[in-house]
Amino acid sequence: MNKKYFCLTIVTLAIIFNGKAQTYSSLIDDSTIMEFMKWKIEKDTSIKARGVTANFTLSKHILKWHEYEINIDTAKAMNKDAYMCFRNTRTDWLDSIFSAKDYLFFTKQNSSRLKSDWKFDFFDNSITNSKYNHYLMLPLFSINKKYVIIKDLFYCGQGCGEFFITLYKKSSNGWEYLSELIGGTF
Repeated sequence: MNKKYFCLTIVTLAIIFNGKAQTYSSLIDDSTIMEFMKWKIEKDTSIKARGVTANFTLSKHILKWHEYEINIDTAKAMNKDAYMCFRNTRTDWLDSIFSAKDYLFFTKQNSSRLKSDWKFDFFDNSITNSKYNHYLMLPLFSINKKYVIIKDLFYCGQGCGEFFITLYKKSSNGWEYLSELIGGTF
């Protein structure tokens, strides 16, 4: 084998195996997503503080964000209630945290979802149709990865459930709950 091709093959393999895994998103590496999700499942107390019962099973299914939840212009164009877009609440405060590029990046992340099921060991992958399911959307990270927005959805049957879209900030202890941006029942 030609020495030049051998070296090229070794360099290519090193790049492939050194690269960050991309299972859930083509824009955010798995380690970033898993770090946040692990913290959220194990240490986030904001869900318990809302009084959501322990009867909910953490679902392995990743539900996709609705475009109007992320993009205020889409919400208005679709004649959706503007309150369904997290940016509609506390706009000035959010605009002081996120740039226009961040909002575009949120939309791109939603479109870049690769998997429809979580593969982490803290999800009970054996349960697929529990009566009470807790779904977690793919977290949406700011470009600098210092902030993340996620939607929790608790489903307890037709016409029964609640959801929360919350904002977190990276901290020395993992992540810090900043605010509920939107929440409601259905």
